[in-house]
Amino acid sequence: MIGCKQRVHGYLFSLRFPPRLEALRADVDTLGGFCGDAKTASKLKRVIEMVLAYGNYLNGGSSRGGAYGFKMTTLLKLQDVKASSGAAAEVAGCTTLLEFLVKQCADKHPDLMEWATVELKSVVAAERLSLAQLEGEMCMFVAP
Repeated sequence: MIGCKQRVHGYLFSLRFPPRLEALRADVDTLGGFCGDAKTASKLKRVIEMVLAYGNYLNGGSSRGGAYGFKMTTLLKLQDVKASSGAAAEVAGCTTLLEFLVKQCADKHPDLMEWATVELKSVVAAERLSLAQLEGEMCMFVAP
């Protein structure tokens, strides 16, 4: 039969399309909810401002000081920035910039300690998503 293979593929696609589209739509809605939460999170904004201020202070004498912003991937490096002198680390009771940030929040801004659970409730659902995987699934719905 001429065209039988194409018809079977078309029929299988029509069966698989609606559930795949619904799953993708749910994931995109979850991601959209997280983005909305992140945009309106005032406490998160204050924590990010603190990170920028600490980064500018540490880099004050260099060309990297006085920055107006940073890439979000920089937040992953807070744990890697270590104290250079034992005395300074002992005074603050911290060995990394992340520990120092948490200590400063706890001591001087206790209201910021709950920002993740209060303002970003959708993060638990969004953290299981992979942008690369979502992009790949969306490309499957586009005709070649």
